[in-house]
Amino acid sequence: MKYRSGTIDNAQVIRRINQRTARRLNNALTSEGTRPFQSVEKLTRTQADLQALVGASLNVIADDDAVEGFGPPTAEWTALCTVRVTVPAGRSVSAVQATGSMTMTAKSTDVETGCVLRLLVNNRQVASGVMSRENAEADQWDGLVSGVINLNNLKQGDVIPVTLQYRATTPADWPKQETNTADLTVQAAFPPATAARERGE
Repeated sequence: MKYRSGTIDNAQVIRRINQRTARRLNNALTSEGTRPFQSVEKLTRTQADLQALVGASLNVIADDDAVEGFGPPTAEWTALCTVRVTVPAGRSVSAVQATGSMTMTAKSTDVETGCVLRLLVNNRQVASGVMSRENAEADQWDGLVSGVINLNNLKQGDVIPVTLQYRATTPADWPKQETNTADLTVQAAFPPATAARERGE
């Protein structure tokens, strides 16, 4: 039986052990690592990079509108709240998130169907819903709608209208009340446009 020098040379054995240890440590610090602690390290670095990118490049505009004491609705769509967002310089794409809510008091507890709400962003419907109440003995109804839309090919100075609208099948069920309230909250994010985004890739 032949002995290999590497198996009995203590110096070579120690050197090979050190080399293997160094390789494992190096892999642990690279993106190729797959062990749990390596994944945590990668996620931490990625999160830091994303936060830096967002903080440096994302332009976010937030606004809201509110109204009270309105009514009655009509059978056609009627605007309650409107927010207008102006496209800033150097931006041509946007992600617009809008949330609208409304509370109305019906003429009596006999009313069975609530008003319908919808959200329009740049004249496109992004969400709709029907008001509801807690129980059959309640005359107060609440509605909530929320939606997100991506817009492309925008130009500096363009105005993006965001509108909360409502209508009713039986308008007489919803008289004007001081307690009727509605509000609209809008957030529009404008990241730097890239050729790929413009092509929809």
